[in-house]
Amino acid sequence: MRTIDLIGMALRNLRARPVRSALNALGILLGSQIVLMTLAGTRGAADSLLALVGQAEGMRRIVVMASDAGIEPPAEAIAVDGEQDESRRQAIEQRLRDEWLSSNAVYAPVSAEQLAMMRGLPHVVEVVPERRLSVEFRRGETTWTTFVDSVADSSRQLEEQLIVGRLPRPGATDEVLLSEYAAYRLGGTTRREAELLLGRSFDVRFRREGVPAAGLSHLLYRTGAQVTTDDEALLAESVARLIDRLPEASLSESQRAMLEAIFAPAESESSAATDEPKAPIEPYFERRLTVCGIVELGDDAPGFLQFLTRTAPDVGMNHRGMEPLSEQAEQLVPFRTCFVQVDSIANLAATVRSLEEAGLQVYSNTWLIDDIDRQIGIARWGVIGVASIVLLVTALAISNTLVISVLQRIPEFGIMKSIGASNRQILGMMLFEGGCLGALGAIGAMLLSWPIASVIEGQVQAYIAYRIGSPFDGAVFRTEVGDHLSVIVIALAIGVAASLLPAIRAARLDPIDAMKGG
Repeated sequence: MRTIDLIGMALRNLRARPVRSALNALGILLGSQIVLMTLAGTRGAADSLLALVGQAEGMRRIVVMASDAGIEPPAEAIAVDGEQDESRRQAIEQRLRDEWLSSNAVYAPVSAEQLAMMRGLPHVVEVVPERRLSVEFRRGETTWTTFVDSVADSSRQLEEQLIVGRLPRPGATDEVLLSEYAAYRLGGTTRREAELLLGRSFDVRFRREGVPAAGLSHLLYRTGAQVTTDDEALLAESVARLIDRLPEASLSESQRAMLEAIFAPAESESSAATDEPKAPIEPYFERRLTVCGIVELGDDAPGFLQFLTRTAPDVGMNHRGMEPLSEQAEQLVPFRTCFVQVDSIANLAATVRSLEEAGLQVYSNTWLIDDIDRQIGIARWGVIGVASIVLLVTALAISNTLVISVLQRIPEFGIMKSIGASNRQILGMMLFEGGCLGALGAIGAMLLSWPIASVIEGQVQAYIAYRIGSPFDGAVFRTEVGDHLSVIVIALAIGVAASLLPAIRAARLDPIDAMKGG
């Protein structure tokens, strides 16, 4: 028999039993649909979830510190005594290492060369040194001591939190951004009163670090004492007088030398050449700051997903503007930490590798991104496993119905063999029927996937937009050509595999017995 005749007979058989053919194709369609939606859905979910969390500036932020890689504890300091299993020995050794480093390591500041290197990396939007200065606001007879923290040139997070005003201009040394709490402390007890602080100027005092008694006054401040800059000035003057009269005190030479090393100001060449009395250095310097904006208390929406999100500072100043103030405050280490902002979460890992290769300590959210990918991968394989079970059950059902079909068509096969059809031709015809069922299921699955995905995607996007409070247009399903090819191959394989045993049985029939009815 000709091949074209066998194909025609196979198609006529499928049309002659429409209900059975439709049910078999439907089973393959359902399994193929689950596989296709799983492949597209998990890929789209991964992309959308990463895009969603990537909207948070903290997810695209890298914390960078100067590396202490060159500082290693001696072997005897981290030696673990006694018989230990490997995991316990490593844990104890790490604790010994941490203790030694905390007592002996000197944490280096980030150098200007390292700062320039970071700013020159591709995909780096901005590098913000984490500067912090102690400041005292004066409002009438009341004072409020807090910190001024550095803020970026531009920040979508802060811009979205703005109640009124704008961010400090890059390089401005006289503009500050206040939080609602800071506005409350400065007289803005209501939202309206807080907004009226916009454009208002305040006289402030910045603390100097490099003056005698600065550390002592800071210690008093840390212990809860209400130490104002006037108190610090009085303390500095008192210490200076005590140092001048140190020779009269009943102290040993070592005690006297230690106090002089801590509290005595360094003599300049001019004062050393003359016998001018030492004037106490003012522990503060004054400035006038203008409020340029006020932000509400809060954080960027997806910030709960990670640990590097910085909430708005109580008082923020542009990081470029803080540089000259840091020098005037005589900070011994202006900053040890930088925040590197990357343009996209997709470029986070590459930037982290570049920073690590430069010998810097790096902290980022790459672990969370990897965990998201891993969890979605687990979910993908779980759903694919369910789809595989559906396809297996479908294959068994198709095989069972085809066996029944073979029993019903025994006389037909006998006639075909009597007019010259070979076992291979009958086998091929049956496999072709199974392949047709698989192809119908695959085509149906691909056609149905578009409207189903569209409906689900619209609902998910609306829900996410409602939860985060802003529009969300991320793709929930993202199919690729490989997904459709995979579904076609799987569906054809299921159809052919399900018809294999019935086809072998049909091919082995004896033509004389078959024409007699089996």
